[in-house]
Amino acid sequence: MINRKTLLILSSLFICNSALANDNVTSVVDSFFNCDNSFFHQLKDNVEDFSVYSDLNVKDEIAYIPVNDISSDNDFTYTFRQPINYRGLVLTSYVNKYINTYNLGKYYYWGFIVNNSISDIQNKFEQFSWQPFSENTFITNSQRFDNQKQNKGWENYPYSFDGVAPRANTTEKMIYLEKINDNQTYLLCSLQGDITKDILYSIHPDMQYIAQELADKIKAKNKISEEPSQDDIQAPIKMMNDETKVNKDM
Repeated sequence: MINRKTLLILSSLFICNSALANDNVTSVVDSFFNCDNSFFHQLKDNVEDFSVYSDLNVKDEIAYIPVNDISSDNDFTYTFRQPINYRGLVLTSYVNKYINTYNLGKYYYWGFIVNNSISDIQNKFEQFSWQPFSENTFITNSQRFDNQKQNKGWENYPYSFDGVAPRANTTEKMIYLEKINDNQTYLLCSLQGDITKDILYSIHPDMQYIAQELADKIKAKNKISEEPSQDDIQAPIKMMNDETKVNKDM
């Protein structure tokens, strides 16, 4: 039978472990604000702690949160098992969205749905210089990569505006806030423009595995469609039987 002293020790250990888990999850979300691969590496390093909130796909050196279809209009989110209380904000879902505009480039968004207003989030992160992007959207930490001047790396680029596509041969990334309603906001990293596979996989490495998963699904679907149906299989047999019957009747 557990005595009172043992119970107190176990309770203390539980509290310490809970605090540590919260610290680890906080570190994962902190890394998201880099808008680079560190978020996915942090997920891999803290799988056990983050699995309380979400399923995770673990691949090589990274982990990522799965959504059903990144290119759909309504199936690009994963709702957490329980909200993540992060520095006074409430994160309820993960977002992973891809849009190909063809004429204006490719757009990738990943991050969170937050049950707080835009102003709440801005006040929590006053160290960022938030600038209007559109009527209901703000951005910060905007950077640009010139594919023709790769030696310069990512440079600060405070000239991103809604409706203006990145210049040819350039890629832009930024932190992005968009109003959903008065008390709910998208908090996202975005990557857009002329995006090479090298850039995409270095910044957003889960896309390498998601692209392969999508390719495998398409391949499997095409294989199924190419397999003959039962009617197709029976058709030659039926034809042979019909011909035999005709010959007997003659």
